[in-house]
Amino acid sequence: MASIDELFARHGKGYKWLATVTCLCGAIGMTMATTIVNVALPHIQGEFGMTPDQVAWVSTGFLAANTGAMPAAAWCVDSFGQRRTYLAALLVFIFSSILGGQAPGPGILTIARVIQGAAAGLIQPLAMITILRVYPREQQGFGVGMYGIGIVVAPAIGPSLGGWFVDNMSWRWVFYVPLPFSVLAFLLSWILMPDREGSGKISRFDFMGAALVYLAIFAALGAISNGQRLGWDHGMIQAMLLVSALAVGAFFWWELRTPEPLVKLDMFRNPGYASGVAVAFIYGAGLYGVTYLVPLFVEQIQGMNPTNSGLLMLPAGLALGVVFPLAGQFSDRFPAHYNLIPGLLLFSLSCFYLAGIDRHSSFHVVSIGLILGRIGLGLLLPAMTRGAVRHAPAALTNYASATVNFIRQLGGALGESLLTLFLDRRGTFHAQMLSYAGPTVVDYNGQTAASASAQQLMLNLQILYPQAGVSPENVIPGAVHFLRRMLYPWAQTKAFQDGFLAVGVFFLLAIIPAYIVGTYKRRET
Repeated sequence: MASIDELFARHGKGYKWLATVTCLCGAIGMTMATTIVNVALPHIQGEFGMTPDQVAWVSTGFLAANTGAMPAAAWCVDSFGQRRTYLAALLVFIFSSILGGQAPGPGILTIARVIQGAAAGLIQPLAMITILRVYPREQQGFGVGMYGIGIVVAPAIGPSLGGWFVDNMSWRWVFYVPLPFSVLAFLLSWILMPDREGSGKISRFDFMGAALVYLAIFAALGAISNGQRLGWDHGMIQAMLLVSALAVGAFFWWELRTPEPLVKLDMFRNPGYASGVAVAFIYGAGLYGVTYLVPLFVEQIQGMNPTNSGLLMLPAGLALGVVFPLAGQFSDRFPAHYNLIPGLLLFSLSCFYLAGIDRHSSFHVVSIGLILGRIGLGLLLPAMTRGAVRHAPAALTNYASATVNFIRQLGGALGESLLTLFLDRRGTFHAQMLSYAGPTVVDYNGQTAASASAQQLMLNLQILYPQAGVSPENVIPGAVHFLRRMLYPWAQTKAFQDGFLAVGVFFLLAIIPAYIVGTYKRRET
């Protein structure tokens, strides 16, 4: 066991690189686990006979547990040190990954994913805390850029590997893919992670604050995931939304009164830090949103298999790996908004570009939009994290960093869930606009057909179906069913296009807080 100063004395100036590799290995394993399982969800659902809401919790449960655990990272580091926290979290993650791969049924599988998510939620901010400690202040942006390779390139590599294993072996292998990175991180951290600094009294953990965070997140994501299926006026959905709102209110009330809060809300009184956190929320929503939209679009609309869907994300991930270190160095030399605003504009532009793709767009056309967006994201992360944390008091660096990661992940969890709801709503809307909109002409199961082409098709089918031997009572329902199947891909395409547009507009809204992060005078502490 050794402090950071002792590790620098033992390994020389190159220790910061050793610490970066250690953090990267953990970050790649944890972040990969976030998205890699998504490509296997249809196979998991089929093998276990799970309902759509059950299989949704395999993904949602991970995100909720992952997000809820992040605020506790700073307390764990202050209380037990980086080394012990990192080792313990990695052990739990490795165990839960093996449990998920061996799961005999949906219950154990979901529990494994929740445990996996909680362990990953501790590791990601802990790695960021380490990066900010081992790099001098004038190089922190570069350090964050190097660490960012893991948390953004991994979602690009993960689906590629996961898709190959699903297509060629078994869905169970997606749980094992992150293990080599996790085991390597465990071995490196045993030697290279610093121990707890100081020997002061361990502060009391804010169990009430942590419980309220988890309650709010699980209730909100549960309501969003099931609201469209059950109906937003369903008693259970309204109860979950009410519970989430009450938990959020109770959390703020409690955190402002408890002497040892989970989240140091006083940091948000600084406009620079608050603006940085706002950018982090939007960053998370955009990253997870596009990572969710693109594979879903090319598999459902274009008919790609999981392997090719994963490969589609790979060039963008590689481009991001090149941009991150350069963006980190740039953020060390210039104010944060010099990186943030161009990054936001580039990502918005990529979303507007992707809003023009359809079922006939080629692999390369989609790749160009993804590469452009990843360059924008690469500019954002180093400046966003460093810009926000430098506005917080130096004594609260651990809490400031953990909170930025928490808000970024919260944006990703809510963004992905809300996009799922948005796609469903817009798909229904466009289906109605394409076939059943306007003045009443003929009533089909309570709907009205207005477009001339839809009316003509319906009349032709009513002539052809009886000739094909369809019974009279099934002619109109059969024609409606055929029309819906024919128009469904186009309606869904338009829904995806709306989704990309919405993410692009959302990113433009972040320009104002991004400007504040870079121009607000930093509090000297």
